[in-house]
Amino acid sequence: MSESENNLNRVGVVDRDQAIRGGLWSGVERFADQIVQFIVQLVLARLLLPEDFGLIAMVIVVVQIASVFVRAGFGMGIVQRQSLDEAYISTAFWLNVAMAMLMYLVLYAAAPCIAGFYEHTQLTPLIRVLSLNLIAGAVTNLQVSLLQRNLQFKHLFLCTMPGKLISACLSIWAALSGWGAWALVVHLMSGTILNILLLWKISLWKPSLVFHIISLKSLLAFGLPIVATQFMEQLFRHASTAVVGALYSSGQLGFYNRAQAIQQMPTFLLINVVGRVAMPVFARCQDDKSRLLNGFSQGVQLLVGISAPAMVGLAVLAEPLVCLLLTDKWIDSVPLLQVFCLLGIIIPVHELTNKLLLGAGNSRGLFRINLVRSLISIGTLILTVQQGVHAIVVGQVIGTYLGLLVNHFWLKEFGYTMGALLRDILPSSFAAIGMGALVYYVASRIDLLLPKIGLSLLIGCSAYALISWLLGSLWWKFSCDALLALSPKKRST
Repeated sequence: MSESENNLNRVGVVDRDQAIRGGLWSGVERFADQIVQFIVQLVLARLLLPEDFGLIAMVIVVVQIASVFVRAGFGMGIVQRQSLDEAYISTAFWLNVAMAMLMYLVLYAAAPCIAGFYEHTQLTPLIRVLSLNLIAGAVTNLQVSLLQRNLQFKHLFLCTMPGKLISACLSIWAALSGWGAWALVVHLMSGTILNILLLWKISLWKPSLVFHIISLKSLLAFGLPIVATQFMEQLFRHASTAVVGALYSSGQLGFYNRAQAIQQMPTFLLINVVGRVAMPVFARCQDDKSRLLNGFSQGVQLLVGISAPAMVGLAVLAEPLVCLLLTDKWIDSVPLLQVFCLLGIIIPVHELTNKLLLGAGNSRGLFRINLVRSLISIGTLILTVQQGVHAIVVGQVIGTYLGLLVNHFWLKEFGYTMGALLRDILPSSFAAIGMGALVYYVASRIDLLLPKIGLSLLIGCSAYALISWLLGSLWWKFSCDALLALSPKKRST
């Protein structure tokens, strides 16, 4: 084996401390990203109109669905695969780039038709410019996957953060200059371009002019079910956005989009941190079902232990937070945000289930489970589409919770029953509900926004931390273990 292939395969069994350190750096990278995104979105929401966000939401639906065919599961295949060679990864790279260029040409030609569907002619240039992100993403997809495979999230943080900071400044400048929706385009495009430069500079791997048919067959065998799975996920995840954009005004879509984005900010932070560590860890122990079962159970407890109080608190304080951060012009997004928070509690469990199946190499099982989930989602959308935007969001919540029953049929293969799921999620959920009642009581007796939010958060966090300590919750134990794993004495042993 060559020296470069030794570098590619240097990860063996991941121990607990390594996983914790990887998770912490993943958390730092994701948290810093979310802070930057939060600040820039906050500033842009004050400078731009809901209609501007609605237009970009229409474009992002199309681009994200197309990106599924570009990624084609190749990055996940690299993370999941036990060993790599130069032929395999170079074949994945060139196939990735070719697919990106093909999809860009398709969207470039289809842009006028898509704009006609939404009845907004200004979407045509927006689609053609934002679709360039497909090619940019293909160029960096495998470098990011290699860093994730080796749990090198510190390097990923150092590579991506400068681009995010610069793109944030550029987008705010564009908004102040009156660019409207194009300020959001500047934010998305400039960050991607800067990431390319930094990731390629730091990456130890560079593509060679190699394309092997055997590697191609292996890539497609693992990747095609993932393509089908992610296509369904993106299609049905964004179907409601497309429907709202087509049947309702761009302003209503803007309220819908902002409510969803606020809820997704902490949810996706949690998913990305745990999920990006979980998949390589699951992949390293894919032949040991007892370790997979134990790891998945702990993951569910950790995810719900964090997501439940975060979402309950966000729902209770939705109105003062929106008024303080986004101003009163976004007040119509509050009831939508409160319903979206119910999604945020359970979505991390679905994502962890996906990572378990991928880590175990069962991409076909992942396709089947998401097919059923997607059919449920489209069914609830059909039933609620004529009832208004609020009813559409309620339908999404119902479909997401029904998806837990779907997960059960695949998780029982690993010995994880519905009873085990309830034991893992109910204690944190009940504790979060009690915390939410206390926060509501405190918030209802304070009129000024800043004291209301500040005191409510302080009391809510303190109450939940105390309950978690008394119950010995996993997220509390994880915090203690993380401090031990980062201590100099622990690292030196």
